[in-house]
Amino acid sequence: MARPSKQAQRETEILDAFEQCVVRYGIEGATLQHIADEAGLARPLLRHYVGNREELVDALTERYIKKTEQITDDMRPWLPETNRAQAMIALFFDKEYASSNYDTLVAQALVVASQTRPLLREKLLAWFKRFEQLVVETIQSDFPDADQESVKLVAAGIIGIYFNADAMGPLGDLGGFHENSEQAALRLLATL
Repeated sequence: MARPSKQAQRETEILDAFEQCVVRYGIEGATLQHIADEAGLARPLLRHYVGNREELVDALTERYIKKTEQITDDMRPWLPETNRAQAMIALFFDKEYASSNYDTLVAQALVVASQTRPLLREKLLAWFKRFEQLVVETIQSDFPDADQESVKLVAAGIIGIYFNADAMGPLGDLGGFHENSEQAALRLLATL
């Protein structure tokens, strides 16, 4: 097997360091010096291997989207032929499947930064729409006779519950909140 190129290795190291800094300081607080220090590289090497600050944000965004979409793609074949929506909800709230607190913090930082970065906002909106469509299609497969508007409303509620529970993950044990969130999503699904 061929060894990874020095370029690819350095890009990965820099993006790993950038993620660490984003988790600690947010997108705006993750300075090039912080990133260079975290990566153990001279600051000019950041530009050489990845580019300027906006290219770093773009590369981190692409990496996050690719990672999360891979997880979603891996989920699809796992879903059974029937009761797909219930199985999807079970996966969303499964402790082993759930996003790590680290990934949640990266996502939160990217969403916050999207307020002032239109290209980032476009990418995250497109990513969200693809996820939303997966949830809608999964629900529709179980409830083919339900009207489209009801399916979209239930999908929005389930997504909201899931993202909220995920966002609260970094706080640690919330005394059953995660489990109650799963039950709330299942009750919402049962309205169809």
